[in-house]
Amino acid sequence: MMNKNCWTRRRVGVQDLTVQADIGINPEEVGVRQVLSIDIDLELQGNDILEIDQTIDYRELLQICQKLAAERTGLIETFAENLASRCQDFDQVVGGTITVRKPKALDVGIAQTTLHWGALAMAENHTRGKSGSERLRSSTRSRELT
Repeated sequence: MMNKNCWTRRRVGVQDLTVQADIGINPEEVGVRQVLSIDIDLELQGNDILEIDQTIDYRELLQICQKLAAERTGLIETFAENLASRCQDFDQVVGGTITVRKPKALDVGIAQTTLHWGALAMAENHTRGKSGSERLRSSTRSRELT
């Protein structure tokens, strides 16, 4: 059994969080609410989480997503970047992955974007063989359209 005091980071998040967003670049999309499905995976620094104020309250993540969905946004990539910026405002957050899907963007498939930052981005860049300077540039914000 692992000593509980050896934890240096932990991950928390939500999957398949859905919001109705004013999003899209096509004229017929402007002012029309569309479903977004969002996955948030946050890496936290800290030990001994015993109280809600020592972690991330999932209800706050929902509120952030709902507030962003109420604002006019052209691209899911922009939505993901805005969400990541808000998540970085939490003191405990040292990295994360945000995936935003727009299920009705295509007739045959689902459009999505994934954004990584922090230690998770560094690990991914390392496994892909990027040079040190490339990893440094993308460690704070690495975006990948999948």
